[in-house]
Amino acid sequence: MEAEMLIANIQNIENDVKNPGVVYIMPDGGNIITRKEIAPLIGTSEEFKKHALQAAVNAGYGKYSETVVKENVYKFSKYINKDNAEMVKWAETVIDKIENHYDIDGALACIPAIENLPGIPNLRTYIENNRMRVDYPAYRAIGYFVGSGAIESANKTIVQQRLKRAGMRWGVCGAQALLTLRAKDESKRWYQVEHMIA
Repeated sequence: MEAEMLIANIQNIENDVKNPGVVYIMPDGGNIITRKEIAPLIGTSEEFKKHALQAAVNAGYGKYSETVVKENVYKFSKYINKDNAEMVKWAETVIDKIENHYDIDGALACIPAIENLPGIPNLRTYIENNRMRVDYPAYRAIGYFVGSGAIESANKTIVQQRLKRAGMRWGVCGAQALLTLRAKDESKRWYQVEHMIA
């Protein structure tokens, strides 16, 4: 069984009176997450699912639900638009209607009724079924973070900057130990490590 390197950036981004200062909304509309729990695991995808679910439950999973549609829109767009510039333009138009205006009917009107595309979900059905979960303007208004940039950044900071240096070789146990320590530090939870070794 080949191990996969997976990392989750489990974010408790509910901004309420019990958890103030979790997400700062910047003047340009961007977000800065000030409290997060990074949960790295080297293992199979099945092991990672259990690990990520436990970390998510610990961080308050279940308090909100949302769906990200960008990836499916781009996959669909790539299929219907052979020209790269047209593909990007069409995808960004559909995504803008959903993410910035919550214009689901307008987005659906842009999508041709094509079914059974190989490896691509039926985009119209996907968006319609998730209509109540893609209200991104409302999510942003209450302080929820929308996007995968934080996860990609954590992967670079936690994994790549330490494990992928020239000449380095890692066993699973050593790499897992190092990732766990780096994740605690990056999550501002080093005190938990100090408490364990004290």
